[in-house]
Order: sequence, then structure tokens, then C-alpha cells
Amino acid sequence: MSAPSHQPFGSVQAERWLSAPRYRRYLNVASGDHGLATDVYLWNSRVAAAGIVDVWHHEIAVRNTYDRELIRRFPDCAIDPQSRLFRKVRNEFTIPAE
Repeated sequence: MSAPSHQPFGSVQAERWLSAPRYRRYLNVASGDHGLATDVYLWNSRVAAAGIVDVWHHEIAVRNTYDRELIRRFPDCAIDPQSRLFRKVRNEFTIPAE
């Protein structure tokens, strides 16, 4: 781990922000050193933030795949409320079988 960063909050604020049980986990890892505990928390936040970018890319790929298939099967579904995709049958929305 690199040199300690500035401390964004004191131990009381850390406990309020993170919750007592979560703060204790970081404090245990840091052998009771509040400064190190907050550094570990900040490092963990950065690692999680870096990883979520890949999740976002996958989510967009899945969403675009669904969109392509919907448009292929139901070309006007985004603009036509009467599209086959949105036929109302007995107060339920159903996708008719092809």
C-alpha cells in the first residue's frame, strides 16, 4: 500500500459513515490504526470503482443485444403503442407467439 493519504474523516465520522460493524472490519485489518483503516477503506473503494466499469460495459452490451432482437422482431415497438409487442390481452401485456 502506498503512503497514507489525507484522512477524510475522524473515527467517529468513519463509524457513522460506514456503520460500526463495517468500520470495525477495516479497523481490525489495520490493527486498530484509524489512519490505516481509512486508507484501506479508500483503497477498497477505488478497486470497487475500477471493477464496476467492466460491469457497466457488459450491461450495455446485453441491453444493446436485447434492443437489436426486439427491433428485429417488432420493428415499431419503440414508437407504436399498437405494436404486436404490446398487445393487451385480458389486462395483461403478452408477447404473441410467432
